[in-house]
Amino acid sequence: MIRYRSGNFFALFFTFLALSTASELSTTILQVPDGGTANISLSTYNKTQNVDQAFTQLININDSANFAITVNDIPTEVSFVIIQLHAYMHNASMSYNKTSIKRTPGNFVIGTNIGLYVDTTGVADTVVYASNENNFEIAGLVAVVAYRYDAPSPGGCNMEFDIKRSPFQKLFYNHATVTVDAQPAAVPNIGNFELPCEKYPLQHDAYRMYLPEEDFSNETYFSAIANMLTVRDIERNADFIPASIYGSPMRRVFSVYPGTGSIHGMVARFGSQSAAYVPIVTYGCDSSSWSNSCSMLTTTFSKVLCALTFFIGLFVTMRGQYYFKTSMFLMGLLFGGFIGYILGNFIGTFDITGVLVSALVIGTMSSLLWFVLWSCLSSPIPSLMLSGLTLGTFFFCLFYFTIPVGLLYLEVNAYFCLIFASFLIVSILIFSLIPLAGNIICFTTLGAYATILSIDYYCGASFKYILLNAIRRATVSNFNVAIIQPPYQDKDVLLTVFWSFLVILGLYKQCATNWNRAPFPPSSPILVRDTENAPLLGGQRYRSRYRSFNNPRFRYENSSELRF
Repeated sequence: MIRYRSGNFFALFFTFLALSTASELSTTILQVPDGGTANISLSTYNKTQNVDQAFTQLININDSANFAITVNDIPTEVSFVIIQLHAYMHNASMSYNKTSIKRTPGNFVIGTNIGLYVDTTGVADTVVYASNENNFEIAGLVAVVAYRYDAPSPGGCNMEFDIKRSPFQKLFYNHATVTVDAQPAAVPNIGNFELPCEKYPLQHDAYRMYLPEEDFSNETYFSAIANMLTVRDIERNADFIPASIYGSPMRRVFSVYPGTGSIHGMVARFGSQSAAYVPIVTYGCDSSSWSNSCSMLTTTFSKVLCALTFFIGLFVTMRGQYYFKTSMFLMGLLFGGFIGYILGNFIGTFDITGVLVSALVIGTMSSLLWFVLWSCLSSPIPSLMLSGLTLGTFFFCLFYFTIPVGLLYLEVNAYFCLIFASFLIVSILIFSLIPLAGNIICFTTLGAYATILSIDYYCGASFKYILLNAIRRATVSNFNVAIIQPPYQDKDVLLTVFWSFLVILGLYKQCATNWNRAPFPPSSPILVRDTENAPLLGGQRYRSRYRSFNNPRFRYENSSELRF
């Protein structure tokens, strides 16, 4: 990785299948000292297959070692090779000659996933040079991918990278996005004649494959890379990523999921022939400090808040409608906290603790505002509006989280806002038709989500990004072009099952508890207003004010009528 600081069950199945069917790596690890050589032989090249073929070797590179990578026994059918060096978590460099390793401009490349194009026409052996950029030993993988004369040249039409032919990709990441760039490929030469790039543009397809969540082992790292070296491997194991309707077709932007590795590949196509770029890997966080960079719970305040959210979520799921005022206060806190979290991130001057504090302050103000409106209007309408807005916003966030890759119309801000408004309007209309059922659904759905959200933060799953991706969409510049598609693996499946169980249990519990109670408690003005039937004695008058709520004169016979 060249670093610059700045779906569903089937997805789980295919991720497991990809890792289980990855190209077998040799169990022999070559120790490479300073001045040593890593040899890769192409003697097993299959001349009957007109496709790219990969050859690999695991190595351990001594600290600060300069060494050679030699490719032997190159068949005459091979026109060029891409010699790759993948280092685990730390930088290495490659060059066409020894002197260029010492930083000759335009002749070397540095990173964790790098490679060089080498023309092998008429030669049986070739060599490039590499160096360990660290004062400690690192693990690496040397890979050689061989192509025939009619294959396009990855990065052959380079206009921005330092190397003339740049078959590698560059990756940038920050707290919200991962950006992957590549240079256009060149069409095959006709003899010694190079065709102009601007007249013969090629098709470039991007792909991505997730590694298991919070799996930082070098075995998984190298196995995934070996599974993304050739075009056939990429097409079989990775998900196709379409280009954005905005910007360069050679760039892909992704929502970042710290702690979950992702490997990115690109394929250049020319007619029936194709060639793969050097795959590149990122974990979306600093590899030198997993606990501080890849974990979302880095402060004591955030850990306490997460634990508190778990118990509040259980309370709202099981007893939300019974303790109506308390639950509506929490709904106001959630809705206002969501707005406050967006504002805190949008301002950009707060750390994570400051953002959480701003969310709590605005959430508390929202809850108090709802309580004042509900008391003054003497009507359940404010509670219905609040529940409808909160649940509608959540369902839209869930929709945005689960949309498949390729729905490019959501990149347009106008369409995005219209769909969001539609979710809110539909939710409010439904709540006006079935107020009690709507409130119970709201409490159980959001309460259960709050419960699993706390577990998610501790176990490193992806459900937290239901809200975080929506927040990024509102606060991060150009996030509209980001690919959202999150990892959905074993932890996420278990949390989905647990979420569904909590929702079903909460619906049953709350429907049974509120079966013979009035849908909504009276607000304060209704409770204190005396009528001509009010008892003259104070104690009897007090009991009569609450009798209509605790012992109503009606009960539900079915969902369509009330009997008095």
